[in-house]
This record gives sequence, structure tokens and C-alpha cells, in this order.
Amino acid sequence: MKINFVIPCLLGLEKIIADEMKDLGAENVISENGRVLFSGDENMLARVNICSHFAERVQILVGSFEARSFEELFQGTKALILHRHPVPYSAAGLYISCPAVPPQSF
Repeated sequence: MKINFVIPCLLGLEKIIADEMKDLGAENVISENGRVLFSGDENMLARVNICSHFAERVQILVGSFEARSFEELFQGTKALILHRHPVPYSAAGLYISCPAVPPQSF
């Protein structure tokens, strides 16, 4: 089963981590500001957690959407969590990325 992953990182470490993910056999490696995206299976998740020298943590990318208001952010997050993880009393982390949002839009 193909899973999409995210590694958040400090600015400047993206290329080092992306190269390491390619060496470990990750697919679709994309380096962005402050994070590295890649895909693989459950074995890739274990390999990265055990063998990576630079990745501090590996997160599973559940989904993404565009939100222009807090209400859209809330509803989109609620839909992702309830749709993918319908377990009662479960916990889910939320990583929000807001590239180049002008301050006057909020």
C-alpha cells in the first residue's frame, strides 16, 4: 500500500534529507521549504525511522486542502479526520502549512 509521508525539518536541511530519502529508496521525493515529501510503503516507514540520520520525525500525510478562513480550516480538518480515522476518542496531529499568505487576508 502506497503511503504519503512528510518530514518537517529546519530550513537548510531539506536537500540533505531529500538525498537521504532517495538513497533509502523512497519514491516521489519532493523538497520544499521546511519539509520533505515522499511516498512508500510500510517498509519504507520502518526503514526511514531506523536508518535516517537527519530526519527527526516522520509524519503520514492524511490529506491536504485549501482554506481561506478559519471555518474552512476547521471543516476541512474535521472532514479529513472523521473520514479517514473514524475511531472514537482517537488523537490526530495537525500540521498546517500556509505558504505566502498576505497578513491582510485574515
